[in-house]
Amino acid sequence: MKKILIIEDEYPAAQKLSKMINDLGEDTQIVAVLDSVEAALAYLHQKPLLDLIFSDIQLSDGLSFSIFEQISPQAPIIFTTSYDEYALRAFKVASIDYLLKPIKKQELEQAYQKYKTFFEKKEGSDLYQQQLANLLREVGHKPKNELQRFLVKHQEQIIPIGTEQVAYFFTNNKMLCMVLKNAQQY
Repeated sequence: MKKILIIEDEYPAAQKLSKMINDLGEDTQIVAVLDSVEAALAYLHQKPLLDLIFSDIQLSDGLSFSIFEQISPQAPIIFTTSYDEYALRAFKVASIDYLLKPIKKQELEQAYQKYKTFFEKKEGSDLYQQQLANLLREVGHKPKNELQRFLVKHQEQIIPIGTEQVAYFFTNNKMLCMVLKNAQQY
């Protein structure tokens, strides 16, 4: 289910957009309809899991750009506005489309299709994702002879790190780095 946030200060426009999104025939859920910069900031500070944001630009208490200048958007944005003068600025803020009001059904469908094309993950389409899913299914089913700890060089000594302490690994300049669940890095 795609979780969608709407930021729109005009109630009739918010209602119409909600209905159009629901009429797409997709598995979507509008998680909130917010009507101001202040309300959007308060909501987004909670770091909700979102798949897509529809946002008007001119809100009652300012421009929605100020939201995304303070909080980096965690989901792509489709701007909906009556003004074409903000188009260039919109694409500098994680925007994937810019719809002029009144929004036409076909334009909304095209914008949503663009979102799906570029941001929706197709299950099993990526070998890495498939391998990761298999690995996650196997967590907790370790044979006794499997690795129990890593030996890590830290300053001038070698220290053991239990596998249960490891959050993830990443590479940086051809070096393998380990991050623990307490955020400590080796």
